[in-house]
Amino acid sequence: MLSEHEQAGRRATVANAIATQRLEGLELDSETIADLESWARGEIELATAQERALVRIEAHRQRRLGERAQSSAEEGLAEHARRILNVQALAGETFGDSVRAMQWMLHPHAMLNGCRPLDVMATQAGYDRVCDVLTRLEHGIGP
Repeated sequence: MLSEHEQAGRRATVANAIATQRLEGLELDSETIADLESWARGEIELATAQERALVRIEAHRQRRLGERAQSSAEEGLAEHARRILNVQALAGETFGDSVRAMQWMLHPHAMLNGCRPLDVMATQAGYDRVCDVLTRLEHGIGP
């Protein structure tokens, strides 16, 4: 069980994340907010909340695009979710912190031509590029 001090710190982190998203014109869905609040109380791991959020983000993106038939969309969703989870783990290792990793994935990066890593990973080539950037950052190459 988390101490009151740890819970307060986590609640502040959640409030900051929500405020940052709103400043960027994005709204977190109620399920993501509930997951983050569960993390703040120590009920679930942050990685679990992040996984759920990323899967919901990808599902929403797939619904919006409407490019593929239902079966191919499900296959694409599974593949994209796998790429997201792999990069989230690699970013966590690179930055030593899953919160910083998630922030990195959601913000534009100069080494990705000003694109967000999360958006670039929609294709295998983009995924490979994001992994390359993380490797470079891990070795001190780049901004």
